[in-house]
Amino acid sequence: MIRTFAAANDALELNPQGSSSSIAVSSDGKTIATGTGKHLKRWDLKEGIEVDALDAGAPVLSVAFSFDESEVLIGGVRTLKVWNLKKKKEAVAAESQSVIFSAVWSADGEYICSGGDDHAVTIRDANTLKSLTVL
Repeated sequence: MIRTFAAANDALELNPQGSSSSIAVSSDGKTIATGTGKHLKRWDLKEGIEVDALDAGAPVLSVAFSFDESEVLIGGVRTLKVWNLKKKKEAVAAESQSVIFSAVWSADGEYICSGGDDHAVTIRDANTLKSLTVL
């Protein structure tokens, strides 16, 4: 169960039909993305309804909206994927040596940073997901 609260203390409950390992809110505050099992789910925050669910093919452990909200970044078990939300399909993917627990876009949209069970932070090119450096 996901519970969100508006400024007026009104609660909205979303039921993703399973545990949610990660939640992201769009910058306009209208949409929530959840990692629920092997699915990326999007929710209309005002209406409290599921907009769509995309099969990621592997457990989704991290979700993040792109700056322009056209894509969602998914981190998971040995994989990192960018989903195009308009086309509702994978735009680019990369394998990882670790389980990715957290992944985010840089503010300028040029880089993706991810961290996982390898205790490292990997900086990647956002268009290709090619690893540029490991910290």
